[in-house]
Amino acid sequence: MNTKSSKLSTFIMFVIFGSILLAFLGGGGTGDAQYFMGWIENAEEYGIIDGFRENYDMYPPYSALVLYLVYRLFIFVPNAALFSIRICTAVFMIISCVVAKLIFKNDKMVYIFFLTTFLSVTNGYLDIFIVPFALMAYYFFKMDKYFWGGLFLCLMCLMKYQPLIVMPIVAAGFVNINREKKNIIIKWEKIIKICIGAIIPLIVTFAIYKKPFFWSIYVALFRDSSFIAPNGLNFGWIVQFLYEKVTGTLVGNRVDIMCSVKALVAFKFVFVLGYIVVLVQTLFAIGKSLTYILKNSFIVYILYYLFNTNVHENHFFVGVLLAVMLYHEVGEDFFPFLCAAAFMFNMNVAVFYGVWGITGGFDRVILGVLDPTIVLAFVNVIFGVVMIWKIERSNIFDNTLKEPKITGI
Repeated sequence: MNTKSSKLSTFIMFVIFGSILLAFLGGGGTGDAQYFMGWIENAEEYGIIDGFRENYDMYPPYSALVLYLVYRLFIFVPNAALFSIRICTAVFMIISCVVAKLIFKNDKMVYIFFLTTFLSVTNGYLDIFIVPFALMAYYFFKMDKYFWGGLFLCLMCLMKYQPLIVMPIVAAGFVNINREKKNIIIKWEKIIKICIGAIIPLIVTFAIYKKPFFWSIYVALFRDSSFIAPNGLNFGWIVQFLYEKVTGTLVGNRVDIMCSVKALVAFKFVFVLGYIVVLVQTLFAIGKSLTYILKNSFIVYILYYLFNTNVHENHFFVGVLLAVMLYHEVGEDFFPFLCAAAFMFNMNVAVFYGVWGITGGFDRVILGVLDPTIVLAFVNVIFGVVMIWKIERSNIFDNTLKEPKITGI
């Protein structure tokens, strides 16, 4: 394709994206949007730092800060708090697409990224805040620039803590345990560069927020809503459904269920044990590539989404983002897995909130017989388990170790 055609294609692509985002700019969002509006109210009443402490939330400080700063710019707009959320998520989506275009250098990849993630934006979630930083971290690790990779990894997690789930897998990529030689090789030079890059935003954040910053990390790690599956169409949703049918008790209205009926959440050990297996596997792997780390991180996220408790409808967003990166690394052989991951995320969001973020709900029972959410939960579990099994057995990730485009870590 010549330069003029390429520029025209890219221009048309961004016009399409901008039009779609503009069309949904007036949407009300899910209940989460109302929740985020509370952050803005706290910042307005108590100030940026004390307001963050008042949130008592499992989000890092910068998501709330971005929303509040944009709110101050648009304070003259009717319903300014909600508008600030909508404009922030739309702008972050455009920025993410620009970064994706610069990194992937391929309009098709940018279309794939947009189409697999835009429901998160139109529904008013803040997942998109992590994307520019995640893509930049991916790029710099690919280029062997570990200081910058660590910096952007940290900035990503300071937008939303959820990506911390895969950080032990990333760290294991720099440790080699050789069973035959019975030795451990730790790549200290690369680790130190990553840590120096990561510690800079951490120092700045601590200097500004101090104790509330550490408190938010504690809340993220240890606060539990006591729900088995709050709109997460996974194995827990199936367990929750069966419990409701047997007892006539709606689990979603009983915050003490997880404390009173421990057996209901025993499946969580599948996630825990699976995570340990993947982590150990990563530690003992030889010749680890960036693709290999992405692959194992993707598996961990499937396990988290399917078998952890308190999983919400939008919690597979990072899994889809990892799938997009893996598709870029591996190529068409990974396309079925990308489609399955995109289905799992987008159908989970769409079935509850559509594309506008409508919170009115829908008929859970069709003709008094079929609950469509249970069908989707079963499909998600089957897709997820099959993906893990097929990915572990596939050699497409091993082959990338020998390709020059993959930078070994």
